[in-house]
Amino acid sequence: MASSHSPAPPDAPAQSPLPSPLAAAPLIELHDASVRYGGKIALDRLSWSLWPGQHWALFGGNGAGKSTFLRLLRGELWPVAARDADDGETAAPVRPVRQWNFDGTPETSPLMARPYARIVSGELHRAFSRLCDTQGWSMPGFELVLSGYGDSFFPSHPSEEEKDRALAMARQLGAGALLDKGVGALSQGQLRLLLLARALVTAPRLLLLDEPFDGLDARARDAMRAAVEAAASRAALVCSAHRMEDIAPVVTHALCLEGGRSVYQGPLSGLPDISTLFPAGDPAASPVGFTAPPASPALADPAESPRKCASRSKQSVPVLELENVDVFIEREHILHGIHWRVLPGENWRISGANGSGKSTLLRLLAGLEQAAWGGTYRLFGKKHPPLSLVQKRLAYLSDRLQATYSYDLTGAELAATGFDGSVGIWRNLRRTEWEKVLHWLELLGLMHEKDTPLSRLSSGTARRFFLARALVGSPRILLLDEPCSGLDAPSRALFLSAVNSAAARGIQIIYVSHHDADIPACITHELHLKDGRTA
Repeated sequence: MASSHSPAPPDAPAQSPLPSPLAAAPLIELHDASVRYGGKIALDRLSWSLWPGQHWALFGGNGAGKSTFLRLLRGELWPVAARDADDGETAAPVRPVRQWNFDGTPETSPLMARPYARIVSGELHRAFSRLCDTQGWSMPGFELVLSGYGDSFFPSHPSEEEKDRALAMARQLGAGALLDKGVGALSQGQLRLLLLARALVTAPRLLLLDEPFDGLDARARDAMRAAVEAAASRAALVCSAHRMEDIAPVVTHALCLEGGRSVYQGPLSGLPDISTLFPAGDPAASPVGFTAPPASPALADPAESPRKCASRSKQSVPVLELENVDVFIEREHILHGIHWRVLPGENWRISGANGSGKSTLLRLLAGLEQAAWGGTYRLFGKKHPPLSLVQKRLAYLSDRLQATYSYDLTGAELAATGFDGSVGIWRNLRRTEWEKVLHWLELLGLMHEKDTPLSRLSSGTARRFFLARALVGSPRILLLDEPCSGLDAPSRALFLSAVNSAAARGIQIIYVSHHDADIPACITHELHLKDGRTA
């Protein structure tokens, strides 16, 4: 296994030459860099160097420290002094070093380094989503791309040349048609494409990508991969991923993290099987290697009896039905004349390209969007059901919900909000309800994080808490929109096991994903959308 110290400078690969004033010096150098949140280690005495000509892949399970590492490289977080664990509390703290060298002058100030670096991350994605959903903020996609020049949320008097460059970049990504749309009307995949355009318009020297392919359809992934490879001719890449197919061919090196520490760093060609780097064991110590509970009644809601579940299949009334439904968002016509019904016992996959209306359809079912006049939505035979009925019978999980959840509850408190479908806890829960919360947290491997605030959870770990939130209230229908995005492989297996088990106990599933491998075995039907219409 490779040392955690900085590797020697390699020869630059021919396919990705990088201009550098000092070819003999690293572009970024870390020594004994640690990051802690509230006494919890996120990165632990990490040493690493990025040399001209290198492009790095970043691997690790949920909570391993990948997103923290990228934020450290960009200068959004400060490294802190750490003590050598072998010497105990009496040891002198180890002084960390973080140094950038983009213009030939070694620099330790983030203010000097930030103009050279751009990031596309789930956190940035969530920040824009929060502005739209919780503050009623609206901005055309073109202004979002232009905001990249000032590295802010708003554009600041771009020149005509900068506007032309932004337009060309969006078109290169196949996102030209999105520039006139309001950000609030964009799908999650469409927003991710524009965030990449926003990062690339400044021709950065360092491009940091945190799970950049999440939420993208196959065509959009190809466009993003091509743009990233083109950017590699002038920028160093550091890209985190949970799937090997998301690693660009130009990547030369890999860094693997576990518990905030480096367990491998070196050439990508020398990377061992990732599963061997994260041995099975306590899921609190390593999400990778976690054994999912069996898809059996043991995982099901204890309040659900088999007799009650069997009785559902005898119903003749559709559990939900849409007739001639249109949906508009920010004056954009998203769904057009949708006719669709779901019968008892059916589990549906909703498929279609980015922007086809999949997420809007699920948000309509969850009561977060409204059908235009002339269309009808029935839930268990109830026409235009009140929100109270929707929240009681349906549970909803999506990137967007996770992004805009505004209360920093603990993991257990977040799961408990699923009883009322609320944002925040507004009543005292009964003892039996808390017991049910702990039941689900234990089965989802989350007990070790139950008291951790949401803001300190990794995105993937938070996603499992949101699944627990969706399941605790014994919903009749479970709406899942790209639920596996941000999850490492073991967490995906655990997640899908839970979904299949819920379906086996009578909870009906409506599921959106661009990855065929992420489709649970319980799915029985498919609805394909194209340009907001049923295909």
